[in-house]
Amino acid sequence: MMKVRQVRVKTLWWFVPLVLFATTCLYYFSRSEFPVEYKSLEVEAEYWRSHVRETGNLPDQTILKTLSAKDVHLYFHSYLDNLGTLCHRTIRLGTIFNGGYRVCDDEQYRPRVPCMVYSFGMKTDCEWENEAAQLYGCQVHYFDPSLQEKPRNLSERVAWYRVGLGGRKGELEAWAAADRDAQGWTTRSLSDIKTLTGHTGVILDVVKLDIEGWEWTALADMATSGELDKVRQLVVELHNVGGTDAEVTRQRLSVLRSLENAGFQIFSTNLDEWSGERQKGVYPVERTSIYEVSFVNTKLARTDLTPQLDSNKPQAQVEGKPLPGVVDMEFLRTNGNERGGLPDDDQLFERMIDKQVHYAYHSYLDNVHYHCKRTIKLGNLIDGGYKVCDDRQFRPRRPCLVYSFGIRNDFSFDDAVASVYGCNVSSFDPSMDANNHRHSSMVTYYKLGLGGKGGQLEEKGEQLKAENHWTVKSMSDIKKMLGHQDRILDVVKIDIETSEWPALADMAASGELSTVRQLLMEFHIYGGSDAGLMRRRVSVIRLLEKAGFRTFYTWQYAGWPEIERMRGVYPVIRTICYETSFVNINLARP
Repeated sequence: MMKVRQVRVKTLWWFVPLVLFATTCLYYFSRSEFPVEYKSLEVEAEYWRSHVRETGNLPDQTILKTLSAKDVHLYFHSYLDNLGTLCHRTIRLGTIFNGGYRVCDDEQYRPRVPCMVYSFGMKTDCEWENEAAQLYGCQVHYFDPSLQEKPRNLSERVAWYRVGLGGRKGELEAWAAADRDAQGWTTRSLSDIKTLTGHTGVILDVVKLDIEGWEWTALADMATSGELDKVRQLVVELHNVGGTDAEVTRQRLSVLRSLENAGFQIFSTNLDEWSGERQKGVYPVERTSIYEVSFVNTKLARTDLTPQLDSNKPQAQVEGKPLPGVVDMEFLRTNGNERGGLPDDDQLFERMIDKQVHYAYHSYLDNVHYHCKRTIKLGNLIDGGYKVCDDRQFRPRRPCLVYSFGIRNDFSFDDAVASVYGCNVSSFDPSMDANNHRHSSMVTYYKLGLGGKGGQLEEKGEQLKAENHWTVKSMSDIKKMLGHQDRILDVVKIDIETSEWPALADMAASGELSTVRQLLMEFHIYGGSDAGLMRRRVSVIRLLEKAGFRTFYTWQYAGWPEIERMRGVYPVIRTICYETSFVNINLARP
């Protein structure tokens, strides 16, 4: 018996540290603001960060061959979803729907007459090609084997060829070659096409590719043949259909590495939100299978930055033959400068003519003014998701606090920011058919809206508030109600259908903007052709900039049936709704 008792005591002795450790863990997690249920995604986010280098560079070809399947997917999406360089002035040519692409208009990259543009794949949507010819005066050559004849709406200044782009000798991947052969189409390499057009050795100012997956073979050949070295800007729709196959994605990563080696850096990127490839199993947040990406070739950046006023006009203007509808690009650049045309001086702002105000509004919201090297889109790919800056100086850190205004029963952003960062989230929407409640252990919903001082809204908002008996408060009153008066808000998301304007004006006046580290906005500009209204909107944007806010991401929302064309006011199509993300440089951590 004594021997048995001694063994039992010895066993209990070794078990005591385990009990103490387990008790400590239970105590820690019971007191932590970050429940165990969210731990997996936080760990996943740290793993993700290790694959998004601050330089934005991809591993070299030798390392690419050894990457795990998971690493391949992480590098692919992280690389295409982030900027490698900052272009201070961009112009989206063509439609804001599928078919429009951004061009960098900075002095060292912008097309100058005589300039050459190649466009592959557009079917009958000719707006991008026509505007490249009209705004920059370039020779534009358009290639599409799927058309039987030249589109009727194609400008006379754009040449059309019934031929497609492929790899060496026109080769394509097996699935694409089968499709091409079934249709009886002809494809050639870029080298062969330039020989056909008589442009061998010519630098192409812009090459646009929208060729439904054929681009990978074409780009690989362009890298091998050296044709990439003769392209100043590359705007391309990159398709990763079948991208859940790690080996397919590995090959595409290799092509992207070749682009990087040739000097190409991303200055604009957008997720194609309708592509449907969510990839939840391989990436910590939703991702697309199609990216719309614009690159500049840093090796072809001009060093002579002396303004070339005459050479930036269409050729017919240079020759003294004015073209109808030609845009004064120098006026656009003057009022769409590196800061979006927003003057610091109040008197200068007051003296701006109506056209300048319109240009300033769209130029500012349509351009990026701060290079956030790591971004992550949280929430839905379609309406409801927003980009957050994940750079160390701005990244939410526990204990972090997030306010989200405008839910419409979509908590995808709120859930994601709680999951990835471990933040407590307060969600607000007076229009939902729900009472205050805990949506989850980290997300609390309040049937409450955001407005200006005293909850004041603009006329339409006041009508809706009265008709629906909504409760609306200012930011100061909401923070006081929740006991957050002295808290920094790590992220504030606002999507409240024009009520953002009185709310932001009040936040500036009350000083609440100074307590916000990141601001994620949907800006609405119904009635944007009203010069007085635009002037009031631009006044609010100036308040944001004065408070230290800089855009690190912007997107023209194309989901609205009403698009602000403004052809008589602005040179290209503009939207009535911008999705814009800001960081507050005054709250950057050291």
